[in-house]
Amino acid sequence: MESDDRIVFAKKDTKIREILGAIKENKHIIVLDEEGKYYGILPRDVLVKVAFNLDAKIGNYVIRVRPLSESDTSDILKVIEKMVAANVRVLPIESASGEIAIIDIYDVLEKIKDSEFLNEKVEKYMHEEVVTIYEREPVTKAIAIMKRKGVSRLVVLDESDRPVGMVTAGDIVRNILFEKERPKVGEIAEIRFSVEVRSIMSTPLLTVKPKSKLKDVVRLLLENKIFAIPVVNSKLKGMISAKEILAGYIAYHKKMEFNLVIHGIPLDEYDIEWIKKRVEKLVQRFTDLIGERPTLIMHIKKIRSRYFVVRARLIGSKISLYASSEGYGLYSVISNVLRVLREDLVKIKYEREKKYLLTRLLKEGL
Repeated sequence: MESDDRIVFAKKDTKIREILGAIKENKHIIVLDEEGKYYGILPRDVLVKVAFNLDAKIGNYVIRVRPLSESDTSDILKVIEKMVAANVRVLPIESASGEIAIIDIYDVLEKIKDSEFLNEKVEKYMHEEVVTIYEREPVTKAIAIMKRKGVSRLVVLDESDRPVGMVTAGDIVRNILFEKERPKVGEIAEIRFSVEVRSIMSTPLLTVKPKSKLKDVVRLLLENKIFAIPVVNSKLKGMISAKEILAGYIAYHKKMEFNLVIHGIPLDEYDIEWIKKRVEKLVQRFTDLIGERPTLIMHIKKIRSRYFVVRARLIGSKISLYASSEGYGLYSVISNVLRVLREDLVKIKYEREKKYLLTRLLKEGL
């Protein structure tokens, strides 16, 4: 297996500040245990997870993912399923001799870029809740929003609420944390206060329209090595990311009663089973409305102790619905999201039945 220059290896007790250079260069961090053996993957949004504490040790934030074998990579659908289930942008590949390489999300997109599935429209898969910030706000506020919302990218708006750029945790690393060669926490804070978001945001902003095809999104993601693109139609309508595309790809190619995709915090088997039972009940009740290949994509963020934000998109061959909720207690918040989806489906069913009855009455001359 050839060496992969996209990888940097680091021990579990390494501090964030020691790998800032690798983060700046968009390297994938493979974490090793005390004996130098593979331990896990450091997520790309680690700076948000550690609240920009540069003295945090990376071992506490590792995602434990079992490596693929070299033969596993020949089945791209299985690779995508594992990537989506683990909520990662990269999967490790272990050779027979124990060497570690990777397959990342851009490798996967490259392999599926000619798929018929990518002729689907963006509006069916995008999520409508987008976290924003104004261009003249200080970077400190961007960091605070990222911490509070549990996101690693913000769409930047001008004074007229028009999207003009994007700022990510990576932009902050490249433009703020590297102002000093060996920054200390206090020094970084002083620099942040004097910098406006517009001075470090990525611009011009790449966008797509709701009616654009997914293949247009994939092309932009691959050409620019970015993860997500705002959806704009005179105004900001939503966001489409590589994760939504991969989740949709799974549903498109697998025949199943429903497909549940969960992003965000890791859940145990009991939690997942609890969610599955309720989603299955919802899908079975409204099968005629939802259509084939129903998929529920759920994003779960833990903001603080027992306080959660949950966003969900229900996608089928006939429908695409969005719902979100936040509050205390994971089960309570998820139940609220499913209730909103159920109420929306009931409204759609009622409107269609009313339209059908009116059409019949008109035909019969009543």
